[in-house]
Amino acid sequence: MQRKIIFIISSFILLIILISFTNTKIKRQENKEREKTTEVKGEQKKRILFWTCSMHPQIKLPAPGKCPICFMDLIPVYEEKKEDISEIRFTNEERKIAEIETVPVSYRHLNVEIKLLGKVEYDETQISNISAYIPGRIEKLYVNFIGARVEKGEKLFQIYSPDVYTYQEEYLVSLKRYKEAVERKETSSINSEKEILESVRKKLLLLGLLPFQIDDIEKKGAPSDKVDFYSPSSGFIIERDAYEGKYINTGDILFKIADIKKVWIKLDVYEKDIPFVKIGQNVDILCEAYPEKIFKGNIIFINPFLDEKTRTIKVRIEIDNPKEELKPGMFAHVFLKYHLGRKLSIPYTSVLLTGKRAVVFVEEEPNLFRVREVVIGQRAGDFYPVIDGLKEGERVVKKGNFVIDSTLQIKGKESMMKIMSGEKENIEFESPMSVHHH
Repeated sequence: MQRKIIFIISSFILLIILISFTNTKIKRQENKEREKTTEVKGEQKKRILFWTCSMHPQIKLPAPGKCPICFMDLIPVYEEKKEDISEIRFTNEERKIAEIETVPVSYRHLNVEIKLLGKVEYDETQISNISAYIPGRIEKLYVNFIGARVEKGEKLFQIYSPDVYTYQEEYLVSLKRYKEAVERKETSSINSEKEILESVRKKLLLLGLLPFQIDDIEKKGAPSDKVDFYSPSSGFIIERDAYEGKYINTGDILFKIADIKKVWIKLDVYEKDIPFVKIGQNVDILCEAYPEKIFKGNIIFINPFLDEKTRTIKVRIEIDNPKEELKPGMFAHVFLKYHLGRKLSIPYTSVLLTGKRAVVFVEEEPNLFRVREVVIGQRAGDFYPVIDGLKEGERVVKKGNFVIDSTLQIKGKESMMKIMSGEKENIEFESPMSVHHH
């Protein structure tokens, strides 16, 4: 009897333990299901796919908790019914919070403005080379340093030369014979002596003597082995190879004089900007020395050859510089404007550039946005011309596109980051000509 009682009690205890274990297991299962589902107003229960961070969407964890990066509370990502991975729908309240704004795709007149950095240089057509017309020795320098300003007709140097003495003596002899023929009133002799005199006079002019110097020789009636040479133009001495006592030969360059009342700006234009640069095009120029003054110039030369190393072409701009404010060596900011005409275009803020592609968000119906790849041209101010992918009247997101993209990324849909990662995977297989951003 006692054994029977013990057996009954033991059986009862085991039954209680079994029931308790079963209830615990059921509760655990219910808790797991509760974590996987949530009640949404007006909708059926949705299953939680994973937990992520609103600031770091790359974090995907199976259970709630804190973000391992910023320690914010993780938020659930629910299973959605199957829909297009390139589109997303917002409620009116969500759109207002995200500050999403759209504008219609439309035609407008566009101007491309290109900003380039150039350098002021001498106008090569305004540089005079002062060379020796005769061999001899420099006796005296009237201008003896680089940077000196000289005016046209100003003395530069004096040369001692036996050759110039000989030519002067020959001129005086011819002059004397001509005067004697005039006194004798011999017509034939007058004409022949006059021709000889003019020929010798031309020789002296070719030697660099000026007409008034030849007149002085006539007045003195005696030759000289020293002669002064004068500047043929106004400007600044930029090179000097003349020194007192130096022996020189015919053709030796002694000075270089540059007139900077007209200067050049040379600059490099990138390959992508070549279509917008034309001969005769007007440009605006700013220099740091005169930040409030805009200088005007025009393009006078475009190099026909491309530098393969820098992928640029050389362009030359001519500027009138009457006050000599622009100095060779100065840097200049050059602004070129080119009218594209009336083009279908969208605001530049609407475009997300992935590196190889350009995408926009199109509002296909109220609050429904779809990611779309487009082909665009060179940016023109605050707009991009649309080459392909959009039609007039379609609405594109102007503000809030990064919010839309982040939401797509969190939900594992077609976002800009996903497109970029796809580009990296296929980059070695894609041709450079397939780039959609012109």
